[in-house]
Amino acid sequence: MSEQSAQRVRLAVAVVGVVLLWLVLCSSALALDTSMRSVADIRQHWSALKPTYAGSPYSSAPHTLAPYAAGSLAPGFLLDGLDAINYARYLAGMPDDVALDDQLTGLAQHGAVLLAASEFSHTPSQPAGMDDAFYQAGYSATSSSNIGAGYESLWEFNVGCMDDSDPSNIDRLGHRRWLLFPALAKTGMGYANERTDTYVFDWSRVEPVDYAAVLWPCAGYFPVQMFSAGTAWSITLNPDQYVIGDGAYTVSLRRIGDGRIWTFTSADTDPSGKYFNVDTQGFGVDNCFIFRPDPASVGSYRVGDVFEVTLSGGVYLADGVTPATISYRTEFMSQETVLPAATVTRPYAPASVRRRKMFSAWGYLMPLHAAGTRAVTLYCSRRVGSAWKVRKTVTATVGDYSTYSRYSVRLSLPSAGRWRIRGYHADAEHRPSYSAWRYLVVR
Repeated sequence: MSEQSAQRVRLAVAVVGVVLLWLVLCSSALALDTSMRSVADIRQHWSALKPTYAGSPYSSAPHTLAPYAAGSLAPGFLLDGLDAINYARYLAGMPDDVALDDQLTGLAQHGAVLLAASEFSHTPSQPAGMDDAFYQAGYSATSSSNIGAGYESLWEFNVGCMDDSDPSNIDRLGHRRWLLFPALAKTGMGYANERTDTYVFDWSRVEPVDYAAVLWPCAGYFPVQMFSAGTAWSITLNPDQYVIGDGAYTVSLRRIGDGRIWTFTSADTDPSGKYFNVDTQGFGVDNCFIFRPDPASVGSYRVGDVFEVTLSGGVYLADGVTPATISYRTEFMSQETVLPAATVTRPYAPASVRRRKMFSAWGYLMPLHAAGTRAVTLYCSRRVGSAWKVRKTVTATVGDYSTYSRYSVRLSLPSAGRWRIRGYHADAEHRPSYSAWRYLVVR
């Protein structure tokens, strides 16, 4: 890989397995050549765009019961959410100058309140006591946005949209495709009671973006922290440069280190395992080749892993006649210059437990850790007045769970009231990391 930074795109495209077509683009309105970026380039962007805000989400708290009020979000909280979008777009080679729009942010905040007050849906019903103007503002946002529930920040939600690989979304990766939509230039974001709304139906970019393909992960270096064994790979081709036919599409993924090859065809339909699909719905650009090895067969993606991707069959150049084979390489790197953090998921626990009665709390730890070790500590805090105070700590044992670990522990809590629990992990290979809080009531 070259160490020089660039503002041009050079995506290697093999035509009929013989002719290599190189697209050299030289304008700020055009996609970046991700294969020309260095590790230092990506780390510099990560340093500038990683989340830093630690305060309340709100400048003015919303009301999610009548009388409804949209409230407003803290500027730093909003900026973290925007930076997540622009970091993902930078990694994919798309223009990374998406800006917050005050009007769209106002609509999205109404949308988040509507999601908190009504059912979780792109088309939620009007809650009792919500006036028509408030409802219409919220509805216009939810029906034009990526929406989420259970996220503690807009950064976390927008990064989660880039994964998008759960069984209910892997067939289309719609959230990812909207955030990487080349024409996206403006957005607005809302947040209320862990309901999130990121406005994505935007076509306001003035100059069209000239690109060959939108790849996730991209060609060249890609941060391993942004990709897990369960995350689907995707290729979206520029409709101005390629014609998608009805032929037998095939994708191969080769791991250079050991030569292992995964081949994907229409026969791969397990949404929890090995998977392949070609989606032509209009989630941003109306084509997407989606493929994922069975997560158990990958193990995990590690720093230094290099993969070669080849898409062939059923794809043609713009003339609709000349077959095209798309080929590129991805090398995983760490976006951190210090030890990476492991991922500790929010503990699962009952919403209500009885005082001094045992219950189970469990979650996941990634990457895979040695089975039987007490690798996760749970901090249990009780609400005392307006403050949370740690009243108990327990260690959880981890066990193998496919390509990652599952932590679990039996515990009891000593007194009634509102409690919250979160996991903590640190070892010689990972810097300290915390999970999100799990809230429960002790009766």
